[in-house]
Amino acid sequence: MMDDCHIEGTSDMYGLGIRLGYYLQWYSSILAIFLAPSEVPNLRFMTELFIAATFLATVILTIEDVNRLKFVEKYIILLQIFGTYLGFVPLYLLEYAVRQASSAASTRVLNLGLRAARPSLPLFMGAAVYWGWLWVREGKDHSPRKCPEYVFLMARIQFDHEASYFINCTIVLILGPICMALALETVRRICRNKAATENLFESLTKAELARIRRLWNLHGVVKLAIAVIVTIAIELTIFWNKIEGVNTLSGAGQTIPFVTGVGALVRVLYVHFFRRPFGSSVEDDSARLYGESEANAWQQLSGAQFYHHPNRPLESGCVDA
Repeated sequence: MMDDCHIEGTSDMYGLGIRLGYYLQWYSSILAIFLAPSEVPNLRFMTELFIAATFLATVILTIEDVNRLKFVEKYIILLQIFGTYLGFVPLYLLEYAVRQASSAASTRVLNLGLRAARPSLPLFMGAAVYWGWLWVREGKDHSPRKCPEYVFLMARIQFDHEASYFINCTIVLILGPICMALALETVRRICRNKAATENLFESLTKAELARIRRLWNLHGVVKLAIAVIVTIAIELTIFWNKIEGVNTLSGAGQTIPFVTGVGALVRVLYVHFFRRPFGSSVEDDSARLYGESEANAWQQLSGAQFYHHPNRPLESGCVDA
């Protein structure tokens, strides 16, 4: 009987094109950390649009018919969402590490990146609430299932297994305090006076700047590990549950997110290989969106001393634009 078990998937929510679009956005953002830091804010914004559209569609489908999406389908969708937000965890840990061992100025460098991540908080909290509701609701259903459903928790685990329910309730209990902590931290930073960021890197020693760069690169490596694990989790969940109809690129609903993801990757490579560090529209766009100091910050963290104050002559080690 179990050999006949399969699920007719909802390709509009997690079809191949949509999944590839997410994956390409994730890996493009990680690649940008090393090759084109000025593109990180733009890629984050595009990913936020992906997440907002996916989460809104999920909520609408749930309201229309709470049983329209099977549990494993909701699980896959939430993995797509949290695959992005889990990448912010190393960024907060990175700020903590710098704060413990560096000057106030070097801590403010990381604040520039965290400031850009704050708009993600409402979506993160909304997804966390939905995750909690999903596991509590599904966990109370003890009726026998014709076909078992499997999820990925670093191993293949049957959903109605006690370990699965316990582990995910624990995750919910962890996500709640994290959401509250991030919300309080965001309010605290908004309410206090913002420190001036002009000439920020001029106040850092070479040792501090080198340490920040190493930590920033480590942040990229951790994000890569998270992205790989979530990618494996999504694909294995689809394979284990024999979900059909979600592995084709046919239809504009699949090709649009796929091409968008490819475009993000091409953009990062183009900026790295064909755009000069400063004096281009890329940096001008970053400056308009995040302020001149933050645009310089993204470039500075790339590993080369590109920072050049417009009112001062170029110093040794700087690259002329």
